Formats: sequence, C-alpha cells, structure tokens
Amino acid sequence: MAKGILPRLLRSAGFARPDGRCPRVDNGLGLLLFLAVAGLLMFVMTVPQRRLAKQHKEMVSHLKPGDEVVTLGGIYGTITEVEDGDTLLLEISEDTDIRVSRASVGRIVTPAATADEAAGAPPAADGAPE
Repeated sequence: MAKGILPRLLRSAGFARPDGRCPRVDNGLGLLLFLAVAGLLMFVMTVPQRRLAKQHKEMVSHLKPGDEVVTLGGIYGTITEVEDGDTLLLEISEDTDIRVSRASVGRIVTPAATADEAAGAPPAADGAPE
C-alpha cells in the first residue's frame, strides 16, 4: 500500500484505485497547458514593448536642428546640429553644447502653446491664460 499524505487524502476522497495506488494521468495535457500559458504571457509582454521601441525609433529618426528634447538621463536641450551617424549636438545652455547619441533622446519637448494647438484647443483671444 502506498505511504504518504497525498495517497491517504486521495483514498479518503474516493480517488484512489482499488489496489490503493493513486491514479496518474500522463497524457501531456499539463505540459501543453503550461506551454500555452507561457506563450500567451510572452506575447502579452513583448508586443507592447516592440510597439514602444518602434515608436522611439521613428521619433529618433525624425530629429532635426531646433527640436527641444529631453535625454534619457533627464538633460533638457535644443538640437543644434545633427552630425552624420548616430550623434547630435545638444545645446543645454548658452554656449554649452554636448554631444549625445540619437538613441539617448527620450522624447521631444513641445511648448505649452504648441501642445494646446495640437490638442485642438483654440488660443486665448487676449493672449492671457484662461
């Protein structure tokens, strides 16, 4: 007779076979279910990440002089020159330029007026804030 707590629990619940051994189903359904859940989890995690990477790559490819940007390190500046390859000159204060990689640009900063116009808000008639 099988020893251990699981066989006793199964026997007491009426799941044990008449000879006292526990039933075992090994048809691969458990492995198939595990693989399906793992595949779904990977899909759910990677699709949004790929979409964000594609948006970032597109944004970085359209950078031009005059764009105000924020780097991934949190440095605000204006692009003064787009050098060949993967490098930008970023003016962070008057007469202070730094050289950064295109990939290090986190986002383009839009002034408040431009953001309101992009959102469809009409500009204030008297020029004063609402």
